[in-house]
Amino acid sequence: MIAVNDLIQVTDSQSYLGQQLLNIYFYKCTAVGSTPADALEDFSVEFNDTVIGSVAAVQVDSLNHTSRTYKNLTNGVDFFVDTTVIPGAVAATTTDILPSFVSLGFMLLRSTLSVRNGYKRFGGLSEQFVQGNVSVYPAPDIAEIEENLAFVMTTVDGSEFTPVIVKRPIPDPGEGDAITSIVASAQFRSVGTQNTRKSGRGI
Repeated sequence: MIAVNDLIQVTDSQSYLGQQLLNIYFYKCTAVGSTPADALEDFSVEFNDTVIGSVAAVQVDSLNHTSRTYKNLTNGVDFFVDTTVIPGAVAATTTDILPSFVSLGFMLLRSTLSVRNGYKRFGGLSEQFVQGNVSVYPAPDIAEIEENLAFVMTTVDGSEFTPVIVKRPIPDPGEGDAITSIVASAQFRSVGTQNTRKSGRGI
């Protein structure tokens, strides 16, 4: 059963150009609502609407968010898998789409010195919104991603999940608390590359 201060790992699996792309997020449960047994399932609804919704808005329609896996790393018991497929929203031809390793990079700014700043990199981009090494995606779309990467989500039953940055290695369940820092804010940094998404380097 989920409890306050439990650490939740969210793994977002995406399919693009025959390759699997992964983005991993961490949240602390900062309040438990009236139906704790359904907390992760309810959390998935909010996560899809906020984080995945804003990221998919800048990704091409040949990319699909195929599943999100929610794991309670604190008790090692609770988990939920959401297999709802969420496609990218940008209509693009095969000549418009960029390789999977080309990404929009966002920095997650820490609120304490206990951890380093974090990063998120999102692939599935369209050449029509990238000029050279510069993003020309609409500013409101970028701002919405920044806002939602630092957004504290409250579910329909009153459970609350706060985004955090986690220091590695993460202890196994029962072997101590992970060192975390609340995400103070998120900032778009640049168009760049993620080497693990290059052929032969990642999954």
